[in-house]
Amino acid sequence: MSTPLSDDPQPSTVLANLAAAHKAWSRPDAQHKRMMIEQIAYAMAMRRGFAPGKELQDWLAAEAEVEDILKGEGFCGD
Repeated sequence: MSTPLSDDPQPSTVLANLAAAHKAWSRPDAQHKRMMIEQIAYAMAMRRGFAPGKELQDWLAAEAEVEDILKGEGFCGD
């Protein structure tokens, strides 16, 4: 089951879409978690016009946001 993602590149919109999509999972596996990180990092890069040199910062920020989402849903730190 997939949830269509919005065309809005704002990270907050991507986060909301991904959070809604992952509620159907009992516990996100590594593949789903990586997909969430990829989507958020891509939205961050798109938002800054894909200017080079900040790919690592985008990825790390996306990882942190996904961890926050999963902690808020009770999936991390069990």
